Amino acid sequence: MAVLSLSNAHLAFGHVALLDGAAFSLEEGERLGLIGRNGAGKSSLLKIVAGIEKADDGLLQLTQGLRIRYVAQEPVFDAGASVFDIVSEGVAEARSVREQYEAHAEGIDLDALQTRIEALDAWTWEQRVETTLHQ
Repeated sequence: MAVLSLSNAHLAFGHVALLDGAAFSLEEGERLGLIGRNGAGKSSLLKIVAGIEKADDGLLQLTQGLRIRYVAQEPVFDAGASVFDIVSEGVAEARSVREQYEAHAEGIDLDALQTRIEALDAWTWEQRVETTLHQ
């Protein structure tokens, strides 16, 4: 079963059609390489999948709970940041909720926070970043 499916996607800027009936799906465990000439719509397609842009027409279906992160083609990084720090930005919410839990801030509902931590798999965010960097 596809974890992500895009069908009949259309996107145009003025009279120039960038995506004209584009379609693809991604099954669990699959990896994807997106290759094309400059201006073919690769970045626009990825922005649509990530929810940053909206297609003019078409259907995007995502498996419930699927998390997508978009890395800009020309990202701007803090000069002093490590690669680990940059990759960790993709799990910023998990990192934040776990830090809140560990700080035991007054007035925080720890039960609700723990539920959120488990939903985000925040207990293991460091291991997930390390795994990503070493794959």
